[in-house]
Amino acid sequence: MNVVGYTDLLSVEPGDTIRVMVSCTLPEYRADLVRLVHGDPNPDGPGVKEETIPSPINRSHPGREQDFPRGSYVRVPDSPPLRIEGSFTLQAYVWPTTPEKGLQGIITKWAGDAGYGLFIGEDGSPALWLGDGSGKVERASTGVPLVPAQWYVLAATFDAATGEVSLYQEPLSMWAADDANATVQRETSLSGLGSNDGPLLIAAFTDRNGSGETAVGGHFNGKIERPRLLNRALSAEEVRAKSEEGLVAAWDFSLDVSLARVSDVSANRLHGTAVNI
Repeated sequence: MNVVGYTDLLSVEPGDTIRVMVSCTLPEYRADLVRLVHGDPNPDGPGVKEETIPSPINRSHPGREQDFPRGSYVRVPDSPPLRIEGSFTLQAYVWPTTPEKGLQGIITKWAGDAGYGLFIGEDGSPALWLGDGSGKVERASTGVPLVPAQWYVLAATFDAATGEVSLYQEPLSMWAADDANATVQRETSLSGLGSNDGPLLIAAFTDRNGSGETAVGGHFNGKIERPRLLNRALSAEEVRAKSEEGLVAAWDFSLDVSLARVSDVSANRLHGTAVNI
């Protein structure tokens, strides 16, 4: 459609103000305020009947195309505890719907070449991204694609003292294939991370749009439960035990379900906001 628009209110009273947002792919468009007498275009009826109401808006307006950002995710504002530059652990329960659809964010605090994030890679397998902010980026993957509509426990750790990363992928289905489990450990050339002042995102990551501007992309398609961040690298035993020592944030989606707020139940109270529900 060349012209689309909507109002910020569904109804108003005399003296109220209503805003109309319009996106138009054409150089200009015409707008008129009308009183709708009959809106059914059925040829068996009286047809559309409307009366023009005198108004300053009754004229041509310059057109401009405006994007509508789609996709749901959680945005947690930047905070010092989230600016991790050393060891850390990310954990989450994940139920992917379309793991093969391309790069998707699970828990990410990523900006350019600085930060960290747990992703689903292009091949559909869990991946950990690390960036030191100076152009050096390391990526590690389990190499085992996730199966759609199955619950998994995912965890990723980075030990700044050794440069070692670990990835854990455990399906929760009792009928999971034998090769669905994966544990990957390897060394990286990093001894620390570059921090950034961007938000932490759950179910998406910070990307660039077609104009090169910062935008949110890589929306995750599926379900995420109990995402957590710790400021140390957990051992395999601690990952299985879900240790809380060094807990930075633990978001509980079962709280405040009628609100846009996503509550962090850790001592830091790093609450987030659900965008697009």
